Amino acid sequence: MAEREVSVSEATGGAISRIRWLALAVCALPCAVALRQPVAPPPVLVPSAPPQVEVAEVAFVAPQSAGALTGLVVYLSAGHGWIWHRFGEGWQRPEVEGLIEDVWTAGFVSEQLAPALERAGAVVLTARERDPHRVSVQAGAREAVITGEPQWSVVAPEGRGPVPLASSLERREAAVVPGGSARWGLSLPASGSVEAYLWWGAGSECGAAVEVELSGPDGVQRQRLDQRVHGEAWWPLGAVRGLEGDAVEVSLRAAPGEALCLGGVRLGGGEIEAWDARARQVRVARAYDLAALHVLPAMGAPWWSGAGGKGLDGDATRRARWAAWAHPEGEEAVYLSIHSDAGGGRGTAVVIRERPRGPADQGVARGSLEVARAVRRGLVGAVRGRRAAWWRDRGVVVDDLAELDPVHNGEMPAVLIEVGFHDRADEAALLRERTFQELAADGVVAGLARWRGGALPPGPPVLRVEEGALWWEAALPGTPWGPVDTWQLRWQQGGRWTPPLAVGQPPVQLPRGVEAVEVQGLGQGGLGRPAQLQLSGGH
Repeated sequence: MAEREVSVSEATGGAISRIRWLALAVCALPCAVALRQPVAPPPVLVPSAPPQVEVAEVAFVAPQSAGALTGLVVYLSAGHGWIWHRFGEGWQRPEVEGLIEDVWTAGFVSEQLAPALERAGAVVLTARERDPHRVSVQAGAREAVITGEPQWSVVAPEGRGPVPLASSLERREAAVVPGGSARWGLSLPASGSVEAYLWWGAGSECGAAVEVELSGPDGVQRQRLDQRVHGEAWWPLGAVRGLEGDAVEVSLRAAPGEALCLGGVRLGGGEIEAWDARARQVRVARAYDLAALHVLPAMGAPWWSGAGGKGLDGDATRRARWAAWAHPEGEEAVYLSIHSDAGGGRGTAVVIRERPRGPADQGVARGSLEVARAVRRGLVGAVRGRRAAWWRDRGVVVDDLAELDPVHNGEMPAVLIEVGFHDRADEAALLRERTFQELAADGVVAGLARWRGGALPPGPPVLRVEEGALWWEAALPGTPWGPVDTWQLRWQQGGRWTPPLAVGQPPVQLPRGVEAVEVQGLGQGGLGRPAQLQLSGGH
């Protein structure tokens, strides 16, 4: 449930819905109790490593990354989170019907929505840490193997470049390398899927076309960066799947005649030092659990001391300030904030700050309204069409929410999605369901794709194995999925996933020792949602 800003005139009278006030009143007491009675953050489960199996020799290809959202940057907020506050500590929302909003939004964004947006070609920057691993490895510019003559500078932690996640007091070094290259060799800090990040110093001397490669046991991912923007913030490179200790390499190369800017690399979410305002001491916690208020300074954003804001020391307002700070002029971008609601209602609502004032109004409000309508149609249509025909559409709602404050975040369309009500038993059960979450995420992507006039990514195929051969059937096109042009196959052996293999139509004969398979379609809308099948005892 989102935090609301209230003006003096509103507080005295008529513009506020009395139903909305009742909903907030219902939540007020349990929310306060949640701060005084902390709930332990959930543990991270890491799978054990299966025995080593020899991998068959095959010709692999890198996946295509273009899609309906290519060129779009999505500033994505997973709502609230664990907070140390002057009134206590804990999750910002209480547990209701077996669901804590702060935990649910983090999992939905990390596991479903952010990957779905990226498969469609978008770049996703998150206000909360999306990697759940408590451990991380980092390497600075001094630890890179550099070709060229670096020019060194010191970056202070007070909002000038990412600080080490386990220490918010150190200073970092950055370098500019004219026409050079750099390479880091790292090891995965944990088994499973681990996010990789890169940061560099800000400056007009940085190159506009820097080639980046992320190499791991599951293949190579490539992208081109314009380092003139997004300096001093952790930039997502993609996820690496492997076993703890597997080798990972990050390499950068500047275009001829341009300069390479270096800062550092990170694998995994790690831990963050945060200030406990009540105990007046530094506390350490898993970055994934913490509210944006605690996370953003370690991610490179300025501290904005004295920024103020209502609610819990302006946690919601600072998300808007972060998006404004990170978003360079001229970049095509949207801001999405994910919440679940409470207070006796039902269904999905998409919230904007204000409506256009007339047909000639071309401001951010007009863009927000168009995005809100598209996302609402996509999400509700996906859920109704493929999971729950009774799901309620509450439409586009105008509300004075701090997270959508145009004073701080007025340069891009911004919407807040109340996916469903966690205080209704039937909706809370669906919110926890993986199928519902997948459809909701795919629906948001479909809405954004239609808003941009692009095709929809394919849906997950249905897999089966017969006599050692893998068969699959494509998901039927239609909301929220599009048609398939080609297929990609991965399999797991010895606990490690292979790079993607381009395949034709089924069947495909699998090599011996395969423990699991993954198939996903590729269409004009991007990479589709993958489908996995576990093979008991190996193939």
